[in-house]
Amino acid sequence: MKALILYSSRDGQTHAIASYIASKLQEAMCCDVVDLLQAESIDLGQYQRIMIGASIRYGHFHPALDKFCKTPCRTFEPYVERFLLRQSDGAQAGQTFAAN
Repeated sequence: MKALILYSSRDGQTHAIASYIASKLQEAMCCDVVDLLQAESIDLGQYQRIMIGASIRYGHFHPALDKFCKTPCRTFEPYVERFLLRQSDGAQAGQTFAAN
């Protein structure tokens, strides 16, 4: 099984967290960590699991996340399991969506 962690980071914290998660996942599966700014060149079809981490500044995600999410991608359509936003204090800011 192969996993991809995409991230956007302004000050390096999200990158550090993504790398830490990847180091823990390496025990169970191959895991790549890629900046969202380079996501267009990635073949998402080669991954069985994809995680996205993004920083929030002044209430807004990095523009790279917005662009990535608005780009149509058939790879994701039948497989989206969860989408969850969390505030820095840990409170749930979004919703979790169950798979179809």
